[in-house]
Amino acid sequence: MKLIEQKIKDYVINNDIIERGDRIVVGVSGGADSVCLLVWLNSVKKDFGLYIHAVHIHHGIRGEEADRDMCFTKELCESFGIPCEVRKYDVLAYADENAMTAEEAGRKLRYLAFEEIRAEHDCNKIAVAHHKDDSVETILFNLVRGTGAKGLRGIAPVSDMVVRPLLVLSRTEIEEYLIDHNVSWCTDSTNLEEEYSRNKIRHTVIPALKEINERAVEHILESGVIIGDLFRYVLSEANKCFFDIAKVSGNEVLLPVKELLLEEPVIRREVIRLAIETLVHTLKDITARHIYNIELLLFGQSGRFQMLPYGIMVVREQAHLKIYPEQHMSETDCVNQTQDVEIDVTQEGVYELPFGMGRFSVALLPESAEVFDENTLKNMENMYTKRMDCDKIKGALLLRTRRSGDYLTVNSGQSHKKLKEYFIEQKIPVTQRDKVLLLADGSHVLWVLGYRMSDGCKITSETTRQIEFRWIKDFTEEQ
Repeated sequence: MKLIEQKIKDYVINNDIIERGDRIVVGVSGGADSVCLLVWLNSVKKDFGLYIHAVHIHHGIRGEEADRDMCFTKELCESFGIPCEVRKYDVLAYADENAMTAEEAGRKLRYLAFEEIRAEHDCNKIAVAHHKDDSVETILFNLVRGTGAKGLRGIAPVSDMVVRPLLVLSRTEIEEYLIDHNVSWCTDSTNLEEEYSRNKIRHTVIPALKEINERAVEHILESGVIIGDLFRYVLSEANKCFFDIAKVSGNEVLLPVKELLLEEPVIRREVIRLAIETLVHTLKDITARHIYNIELLLFGQSGRFQMLPYGIMVVREQAHLKIYPEQHMSETDCVNQTQDVEIDVTQEGVYELPFGMGRFSVALLPESAEVFDENTLKNMENMYTKRMDCDKIKGALLLRTRRSGDYLTVNSGQSHKKLKEYFIEQKIPVTQRDKVLLLADGSHVLWVLGYRMSDGCKITSETTRQIEFRWIKDFTEEQ
């Protein structure tokens, strides 16, 4: 097993992962990967003059099994004379509170603990036990999530203060190394459960790929290296472009449309990513589809927009793409957002809605049109098409957003319900309520587009003139 030890050492030196005198926090779960990392670090501790401080995270999920792993890790560290610190968390509760998966919550809490302990003990690096198989899983996971080239590079050996000395080894080599050194490890039962996304890739997808080609893992990693090289070049060019054309001011970034269209598509997409990252400092949950939809704004009308995770809004202005946090909308933005469209119910027509919200059509049905019963109408209509009794409409209609005093009629007795109460019942976030389109007759809301219509204009057996409204949503699903 000297070959494996040397293999790790060569990889560490060639990639500047560990240097002499480093003070390293190492995450140790008790599993084979992290135990291998701890054993190897301990074996080169004197050669590199390292200080090693182990950290074990108890996730509060697996009961006695988790307690077993904690005790095993503490005893192993004690046998090496390495200090070990344990942090306990209720990962499931944290995941529920923060709308995360258990995997995401566990990862976030682990790295928060690693960083806290690194600072407390004046360490300069955090070592984690990712290996070849993890890198392949990451590439495949990002591929199916919808990512850019950055996500297809695999796991980097160094990310800021986080280092990964074992990326040169496969899981099989790790277990062989431990067996040769007569060191045991713990098996996490959740690693065998198919409900976790990565475990499905590990236990189902990768074995299937190996049936197609036994060297599938090696080929995926090689592709990751090639993609990584290409991405570094593209990113370098995109950074130059962003520095030259972007205007960053406070909480907004302006990208000039004319200059952006002169760039190759692959460069301008990375420039858009850089603009988003400048505001929120992460690209997690920003998919290739988001970037593609933003790119389409360059070719569309002024006023069209794209909403992104993290409350980011991208609006096509006359000469710029404006990217900014939604909560920092200017007064001008708010005025434009609530722009009214007057609907003439005396004649048919199609109206263009502001901010790329699609079109709105009005169709006057002939008097001979059949008056359907309520159940039939429910089957015919959907969230985007409504039929109303034309004679119950009192004045000129406006398509607009909410105003003080707005109400719906909610039953045959014509009882009123405040629009605000309806929004609360439907759990529409406060930040989204000013974007919901309303078809209104004065303060009487006839239709909350995408939701319900008022009972005050419903078709009955006595209806003689019908009018059909249709919201034609020709914008993206994300919007």
